[in-house]
Parts: sequence; C-alpha cells; structure tokens
Amino acid sequence: MTIPNIYHLKYFVDAVELGGISAAAEKNRVSHPAISQAIKALEEQMDMQLLIHGKRKFEVTQRGYALATESKEILELLKRMADKSNAALTKIVGTATLGISQSMTQDLLIHIIKKMTKLHPDVRLEVVFGTTSDLLEKTAKGSLDLSITLEKQSLPTLIQVPIKSGRFVLITPPEKKDLTQIEFLLTEPRYETEFFKKAYKDHYAQHPSISHEIGSWSAIIELVANGLGAGLVPDFALSIEQRRKVSILNTPWYDCPYKIYLNLKKSSDKKTPLKASLSEIIRSLGKS
Repeated sequence: MTIPNIYHLKYFVDAVELGGISAAAEKNRVSHPAISQAIKALEEQMDMQLLIHGKRKFEVTQRGYALATESKEILELLKRMADKSNAALTKIVGTATLGISQSMTQDLLIHIIKKMTKLHPDVRLEVVFGTTSDLLEKTAKGSLDLSITLEKQSLPTLIQVPIKSGRFVLITPPEKKDLTQIEFLLTEPRYETEFFKKAYKDHYAQHPSISHEIGSWSAIIELVANGLGAGLVPDFALSIEQRRKVSILNTPWYDCPYKIYLNLKKSSDKKTPLKASLSEIIRSLGKS
C-alpha cells in the first residue's frame, strides 16, 4: 500500500464533515470532479471502499468514517507542526529604542508595551523621554529607531506618519468657570498657546492673565486640580481620574486640533522585522 496523498485525505475529510462533495469543493476552491477523483484515488491507494457510490447520493462506509476520523487527527497534527514552524521562523528578538513624550505614557506607551510583550515577548524596548525637537533630532540622526511626537517638522531625513489626532482643551478647577477672572498656566510659547492668546483676545477684547509658564502638561493638570489657575493641555494628557478633578470647558472660540506622528529615519526603510513590527503596532494603536 502506498502512502496516501495528504490533499486527497483533506478533501475526503472535508467531504465527510460537510456531508457532500460539492461542499468540499467549495471549501477548497476546486472543482467537483477534483474532489471525486481524489476520493477515488484514495480508495485505490488504501484498497478500501470509502463511499457507497450512487447517483445524487453521498453515503460513507463504516471504514470510510474510521479513515476520516484518523485522517482528521493526522491533519490537525500537521497543522500544529506547521504553525510552530512558522512561529519559529517569524520569531522577533532584539532591542528597539523608542522616543516619546512623557505625557503620552498613559495614552500610548502603556498600550504599546502591552501589545509588544504579548506579540513579541523576546523584544526589549528602550524608552527615551524628551521634547519634540530633541526626539526628532535623535530620530533623524539614527540614535532612536522610532519616535512619537505631537508636532511635525520638515526634516529631509525623516518619514513622518500621522497616527492619531485630537484637540487641545481648556481646563479649570471645578468651581471656577469665568475665564476673565482667572490666571492661566501655559507651556512655553508654541502654536497652540499663541493661537489661544489671540483667540482669547479676539473673544474677550483683553489679553489673558498668565501667571506661570510650566513646561509640563502633567504639572499643569495637577496645579489646575489644586485650584491654582486654568490650563491648556491636549486631551490625551488627561486620565479618567484627572478628568474628575478638573472642568473641561467647551469653548467654541478656541478650537485647536493636533496630530501625533510616528517618526522614522528614511534610511531605515530597509526596516528590520523588529522595527517593522513596532511600527505596525504603533500605527494600529493610533487607529483604535
């Protein structure tokens, strides 16, 4: 007896499980005669009758059922072996350096590390915190594999892919809502702060009162929560718990959107599997 063709066994098992040759043909995307010929060849190879042949009738013999049961176990074993082999071939190991703003820890970094650990437990991620300009410069020079920033800068050596968008929001202590009677805590002059100052003056016909310049959105949120002024922060910087401690104002006169970018050095287009996987994980989280 010759060893049966593995595809013939699969076609036969599918026909038995689905109750007919047509269904097996549709599942395997082959013709009806291809399934019939495979089963006939299997009968000759195994020297046994597998079907009771008749017009418009699909009836499996007792020996046919026995062969289908044993063959299914063999096919499942082969599939497990193939899956293990593919997993070994695609196993990703190594170290990647990722630059990110500390304020994005809760919104993005935690999820990136969780997903990377689940998909590629042998990968080690080195996280570097910094300002936007610092992270972009390090990415352009190649000292960071990838970085995530809130701003885009036209650097000829960088590829910058938008992954997420949102808006800057005005926050105040819960008991203070009158923006003409409160002092503001802002970061250093940036696009969103300068845009806010102009929009405020256009709306209230006066300049906003700025008490302190604070170079940290997290610090601004804590200060506002403690009643020390109003602040301007991106919506992603506010955790669920922090949202309970401050008031987020709906201000139609101030609407300032932002985009978060994934940055890669152009020459790293020759991506390693590790960089490609990390890049894909970051992009997928941005869409979620």
